[in-house]
Amino acid sequence: MDEKKLLKISIIISIAGVVGLFIVSSLIHPKLISISDVDESHIGKIVAVKGEVTKIFISGNRTIIYIDDSLVSFTIFSKVEIEKGKKVEITGKVEEYQDNLQIIVDKLQIIN
Repeated sequence: MDEKKLLKISIIISIAGVVGLFIVSSLIHPKLISISDVDESHIGKIVAVKGEVTKIFISGNRTIIYIDDSLVSFTIFSKVEIEKGKKVEITGKVEEYQDNLQIIVDKLQIIN
């Protein structure tokens, strides 16, 4: 088999692999957990939670919300139009900031 043919085959297989990984990664959704279950054991992990927005703070290009009066904050690094009382599903990475847990939001979906 000549080199050009082998190169074409390897490029096609590589592209198919990247497309396959993209499709699989978009289908993977973290298990939905209760906000009250989020603790230090989740630091560094991606979680999904549902609840009602109870507090909203906007500072510059950052929005911080709280759901269900929990102590865990949800940080969004952009301004978000959202109102108290809205039900949301949030997916993000759990981190610790100034001795408190926060979730850096990857996805925010209003469900009502």
